[in-house]
Amino acid sequence: MASSSTMWPKAFSKPMPTITSRYLLRQQASAQVITHRPFGAPFTITPPQLRLQTHAFSQRHLTSFSMRPVPQEPPPKSISGEDWEALSPEAKIQWLGDDKWGWVVYRCSYAKEFDGAWGDLKRRITQGMRGAIARSDAPYIAQTMDFVFVEDPLLEGASVHELRRRFQTWARENNTTSIDMEDEKQGSRGSRYEFFLRVDGEGLWNGYVGLVRGWPCSPGSEDWMKIRAGAVAPALYIMLDDPEVWYAYYTPPEIGVCGAL
Repeated sequence: MASSSTMWPKAFSKPMPTITSRYLLRQQASAQVITHRPFGAPFTITPPQLRLQTHAFSQRHLTSFSMRPVPQEPPPKSISGEDWEALSPEAKIQWLGDDKWGWVVYRCSYAKEFDGAWGDLKRRITQGMRGAIARSDAPYIAQTMDFVFVEDPLLEGASVHELRRRFQTWARENNTTSIDMEDEKQGSRGSRYEFFLRVDGEGLWNGYVGLVRGWPCSPGSEDWMKIRAGAVAPALYIMLDDPEVWYAYYTPPEIGVCGAL
């Protein structure tokens, strides 16, 4: 696998596009007052630095990487669109106030030669996230970070469609928000329940993961893409809280890894 220092794309040096959801908050950000999950607000993401640390991981089939939350001052109940734009990615996650945040990650290749690469990937994701958070203005969100690493040999070679069915069941059973998972008109279920990550042997060797839409309008069409493992960061997580952003970066898997993330 490529070293983590090479995982960050040169595209981060270029301005990121601004996306406005067709669902809500259609006015200019400076004219908005946000009182709920602002998935329709325009996002301008500043990419975080890559930070490496180490951590020991559990070998259970289902590993949830989280810690107990600590007391903190609650964020304001409303925020203007302009102030929202000024927040760091980590502060945006804190403002949303979700009990848990982070993605489900499914391992789909179980040959012994992939064990080491899988462990490295878990470390890269969790410690990269924690490093970014520790250097941010919202360190408390480390306590509610909850990446769920699913290891089940029955998932060997599982297709995106099979994983999606499993993910949707998980989302319905583990939803800790007031969001209705079945309501297609609400616009966003939140990044945690809209997307998941798929990891196969090819990705483990080449340093990428599959970013998969959990509830696509039409399965099989623009429903997943390859992204660099190093792109799994608070900035990407909060950016995808608005599912419309997906279309600005979508890259067909047959073309290769998305170069803009």
